[in-house]
Amino acid sequence: MRRAALVGLTVGLLSMPVTVYALPGTFLTVQAIPGEPIFGGAGANLTTDNATFNASYDGSMITVAINSGSVFVRLAAPPGQPLVVGTYTNAVRAEFRGPGENGIDVFGNGVGCNQTSGSFTVKAAVYGPSGSGYVQTFDATFSQLCDNNPNPTAGEISIDNPAPPPQLQLNVSVADKGSTNVGGVATIHGTATCNEAATFSLSIGLSERLNRFSLAQGFGSNSYTCAPGTTTAWQIDIRPSGSVPFGSGRSLADVQVFAPDPNYPNPIHFSQSPTIQLTGH
Repeated sequence: MRRAALVGLTVGLLSMPVTVYALPGTFLTVQAIPGEPIFGGAGANLTTDNATFNASYDGSMITVAINSGSVFVRLAAPPGQPLVVGTYTNAVRAEFRGPGENGIDVFGNGVGCNQTSGSFTVKAAVYGPSGSGYVQTFDATFSQLCDNNPNPTAGEISIDNPAPPPQLQLNVSVADKGSTNVGGVATIHGTATCNEAATFSLSIGLSERLNRFSLAQGFGSNSYTCAPGTTTAWQIDIRPSGSVPFGSGRSLADVQVFAPDPNYPNPIHFSQSPTIQLTGH
């Protein structure tokens, strides 16, 4: 049994930014079977009244961490396949399943298995937006054998959460005209809209070919707050990084936008490469 490795694995999973939305339909029950290794044969009946549940889904495997990672339940379809309603047999240890293999791993209380085998039946599976990791509804019965122990860990895991919150939608536009001042500093501006309150970072690299021998380049960045239902105006001053100042003419911008999603661990990151006409004062 993998007692030593369990601590490091728990720390890694606990660092995942997962939001908890547990409702009364969330529970873990394990049958009391003499000799069963994970729960010492005593079984378990954990609900939101006596435990906390963190559930996440990576597109083929669900991971449920219970009581801040003291117990884990992992059930998985073969890599690259969604975990949907149905019966999954001949499961192996979830983290090390190969192509075409189902996965199962129930461990905790300081006890884990180097090798697992078993089966499970998914009775309900509803997830949030793709890539969000959100689990709305999940219910499965399972039976797992640990290493050479003939006594199974058998039970049911259920997750019942509200409908998923929306993913952040952020639109950033860059005006096709900018300006320069007498010091050769370029000013770029635009607007942003969003469906959720968020803070986004905006960085712009700017280059302008003034003549055959002169290239003005610079970089600027800033952070802004966006509120749903409103338009946020933004403006960034870009100072030349060398001795060549920005002047009137066409410039090429490299715009990078980054925003944490307030509801999900995956941030938004996208780029644009607009051409901007600079006008001198």
